[in-house]
Amino acid sequence: MNTIINIIAITLCTSLFTACTTGARPGSSYGKVAPQLVMQKKTEKNDQTSPATINGKILGRTGWDHPEYFGPVPSDKVAESKRICRLINANRAIGYHPRAKDLRGNVIKGGGYYCVR
Repeated sequence: MNTIINIIAITLCTSLFTACTTGARPGSSYGKVAPQLVMQKKTEKNDQTSPATINGKILGRTGWDHPEYFGPVPSDKVAESKRICRLINANRAIGYHPRAKDLRGNVIKGGGYYCVR
């Protein structure tokens, strides 16, 4: 199981800087608590969670546990946010958190983006 989690972390390292979810939206400032990527179930017809895959096999879908903990995307991160969001076929980032956490609870180097399609 540890190997699978490590493979997910390595394989999805660049695409998991971001994840799309439905519901809550980023706030006007970063939350004191960092949002974390979590595995989610597809619950809506136009679900915007991102698939977590290894070698093309879908293991589940990822999303942020608390999108409301994100703040605005800083102007110096806009170009990077666009690049990262495109990796998961999202249009743009509407939130950023400098201490966002990956699926294992580790802080994502460079922060995490809340992307929308």
